[in-house]
Amino acid sequence: MLCADTFIYVGPLERVFALTSAKLRRGSGLFSFSVESLEEESDAGSDGGSGGSGGSGGSGGLARGFVLRKSGRYAHKRSYVEALAGAHGLRLLSAQAVVVRTEVAVPIPGVVYLFQRTSGGAAEATLEAAPEAAPVAVSHEL
Repeated sequence: MLCADTFIYVGPLERVFALTSAKLRRGSGLFSFSVESLEEESDAGSDGGSGGSGGSGGSGGLARGFVLRKSGRYAHKRSYVEALAGAHGLRLLSAQAVVVRTEVAVPIPGVVYLFQRTSGGAAEATLEAAPEAAPVAVSHEL
């Protein structure tokens, strides 16, 4: 599954990871996506990039792993992404630092991740316990 330039429009990724993990084939299913980077020590108001606005939204133990920036795009912490992956039976294969875009002549740092589905475990239980929500689908014209 590939989601390029998509999660900048989605703050909380728990449901995305639960649904994706449930659909991937164990041992061979791959999940790759890009995010705007949020420094680990950053807070909602000081993300070091295009500025922060508001809080992180979301709730639970993994809250504050993302912020909505003034640009209207979300940025995610590496620790947040990797914790979600681990909780859903996904093993990190690659995390490549990239420039996801240039905005007003400023490069916006990001990461392209590649995960592999490894086991059942918490993924199925999490999917069953996850509350119903509107589908997460974003169409982006190139």
